[in-house]
Amino acid sequence: MAEVWAAIISVAVSLFVSIIVGIQNKSEFFSKTVSQERLDWMHEMRQYLAELLTMLEEIPADRQPDAEENRRFLRLRNDILVRLNGAYADYESKDQYLAELLAEPDFAALQKRTEEIRSAGSRILKAEWDKVKSEAGNSRARYRRLAAARKEVTKLRKEEKNHG
Repeated sequence: MAEVWAAIISVAVSLFVSIIVGIQNKSEFFSKTVSQERLDWMHEMRQYLAELLTMLEEIPADRQPDAEENRRFLRLRNDILVRLNGAYADYESKDQYLAELLAEPDFAALQKRTEEIRSAGSRILKAEWDKVKSEAGNSRARYRRLAAARKEVTKLRKEEKNHG
């Protein structure tokens, strides 16, 4: 009879661990996917901001951009603006500030605000990077908990074999 109970307990523990592992794996996959998307977004945003700032600094302040430069400027500005997402409450003010800066239609006026644009963009990128690091830290903590649970199951199985 003890062997039957040991087998039932072993199956129950194995089932429990399997469910936990499945949930952890799904959560880990989601976290990695979101983090990778964030990193891709950050890379694109950094490129667009750098290119826009370079353009603002390259063109002399006493001349307006020609038609090609203006198209490039508008494209960069819009690439940045469509990537800003005010839907997240904790980023709304950072996104909003950069969006307001870039809403300025006068190229010369924007040239005078390159440091503000750079600073606003840097704050947004830093906030996203902090989120990626936080998500990665949470993944490591989940992994440690999962490893501890697996170790405990292995220990229970060894004890079961020794008593059975």
